[in-house]
Amino acid sequence: MANNVTLKIDEETKNRIIEFYEDFSLDIVEDYVIFKAKYENVSIKIYQNKKGEYKAIFSGENAINEALIFDENAVLNESTTKEKTEWLDLLDQIGSDEVGVGDLFGPTVVVAVYTSSKDIEYLVELGVKDSKKLSDEKIREIAPKLMKKLTYSSLTMSNKKLNEEMEKGNKKLALEAKMHNQAHLNVLNKVNKFLPIYVDQFLVPTTYLKYLSDAVVVPNLHFKTKGESYYPSIAAASIIARYIFLIRMDEINAKYNTTFPLGAGEQVDDFLVEFLKTHEFSEVKELVKAHFKNFSNAIDLKLDL
Repeated sequence: MANNVTLKIDEETKNRIIEFYEDFSLDIVEDYVIFKAKYENVSIKIYQNKKGEYKAIFSGENAINEALIFDENAVLNESTTKEKTEWLDLLDQIGSDEVGVGDLFGPTVVVAVYTSSKDIEYLVELGVKDSKKLSDEKIREIAPKLMKKLTYSSLTMSNKKLNEEMEKGNKKLALEAKMHNQAHLNVLNKVNKFLPIYVDQFLVPTTYLKYLSDAVVVPNLHFKTKGESYYPSIAAASIIARYIFLIRMDEINAKYNTTFPLGAGEQVDDFLVEFLKTHEFSEVKELVKAHFKNFSNAIDLKLDL
């Protein structure tokens, strides 16, 4: 299974990536590579071809989460083995997905869903098969119907809680793995069946299991990149998770009478700098994923003003 992400980038994004990882840069020996860095367990390379076009490649266990900082639509590269983009299993199953991992603002949401063979026709009618192509408006329309129809479990971790856990030395991906596993257990307890359990792969399976070494791990686990394209349970889970994330963002927006931008791009940087001018540091820290470089950069800029 491929564990890397390729992004086609422009000059501006190239500069953002270089600035983001400049403290972790490495010597360059490859042709066409103009920047190379190693951040924790992720390798980052930026290439420039003869036409002057740029691409960035993120490789390693946490590649997808790093790439999402620069492109909210980033996905893991597909395996070199061609696979059909059809649901591979239409029988009873449980699947899980997570949302919010690439957003500076907003919580991390993990959802696990049980779907049966009897649900397939209904899911197709709603358009669940193309879940990643659905607009947020469409998700707001169909997610409540799924939540009413299907057995599911949702877990939400606020950024305040995430920051506290990471300050204790807990790894972000380990926390996500534990959320997936707990959501699986919750659904299994509700349906009381032995079922295949599909996970939208966000790290390599061996690492996932390592992070759960002190937990009761659900049996019959299967991992799949772009899992929402292959398993109806993951497709439904991705929609419900996105909906819960959007509702939470509605609440935060209403509380502060503003609209917090999603993702972690330049508009997020600009918003954060302005927001820090009118709100206390401690309050802002509870709203963001403090390990994102957007936050430390904004603090540095504020101190320089």
